Amino acid sequence: MSAGEAWDLPVGPFIPGAMPPLPAASWTIAVVNDAAAPREPRAATGPGLHEDAAVIADLSGVRAVPLSMVSRDAAHLATTLHRLPLDIGAIFLTRTDLARARETQQLLTELGGRPLVIDDDARAITLTAALLTYLTRLHRPLPTSRVMIAGAASLPLMCPMLLSAGIFDITLWNPQDARCAALARVARDADAVINLLGPDPELARVALDRPCGSVIGLDGDTDHLLALPGLFRAIAGSPGPLVDIEAYAACARGLMAAAPPHRLLPSLRSPDLTYEVAAAASQVFNPVPPPFGRSWRLFPSRRQRDRPEQR
Repeated sequence: MSAGEAWDLPVGPFIPGAMPPLPAASWTIAVVNDAAAPREPRAATGPGLHEDAAVIADLSGVRAVPLSMVSRDAAHLATTLHRLPLDIGAIFLTRTDLARARETQQLLTELGGRPLVIDDDARAITLTAALLTYLTRLHRPLPTSRVMIAGAASLPLMCPMLLSAGIFDITLWNPQDARCAALARVARDADAVINLLGPDPELARVALDRPCGSVIGLDGDTDHLLALPGLFRAIAGSPGPLVDIEAYAACARGLMAAAPPHRLLPSLRSPDLTYEVAAAASQVFNPVPPPFGRSWRLFPSRRQRDRPEQR
């Protein structure tokens, strides 16, 4: 299936816990980069812009088109994105200098209009999901779990995401802190470590003395894309959604639900990936009051239907 095609899925009213309906055929996701401000070479590896758009379109069932732009600064880029055709319902800004992407997102939010998701958002969702899966499988209560974020300055959204997920004992560490607080000493008492440093030799040594799987990072080139098909499907099926940290936390819970027993994260081939994320995000975009004071999730996921004992 090409990036410009859409799945032939039924269209209808939104039902909580179900896949959001498809939008009009012209509704489009723009997968954008700023060629004037590319990310550093280490972060620019992996599939190209066209492949990113194809993955999102194939898994979401919504049309996605790649757009490479050249801008003078964040203000110029935000203005250009704001003036895109009305058929562009949402934007994924990727493969762009992170500082410019963050500033562009803030400026476009002030201008109003279509949602803009950036690489920071996608990475934070995936890492939060992997961490929650790890702690949950160890039966660690989230409020008392201790988490260290190594390289916290490189992903400012990570700490708010963990707070939103119910984790409150968080230690932030950056390489410049090494003089007064060695990485090994800070990580010693943490239940899990979020690795935002990449292939760091010191962190690799720390991982050798820690429980298997407790140092959590993004290994694959497409791991940050995992939540995006479901998120954009939910955006497309919701009128004027507010895409904020609450929606991102819901996407992380959707990734948890789609993760197989032997992995912290699902893969792009996981059959429930788009469904679980889209259903979780849609519950935030389309809140429904609980009937008779009970949980309103009357439509369990496919996994819950197959395994009633997990409901």
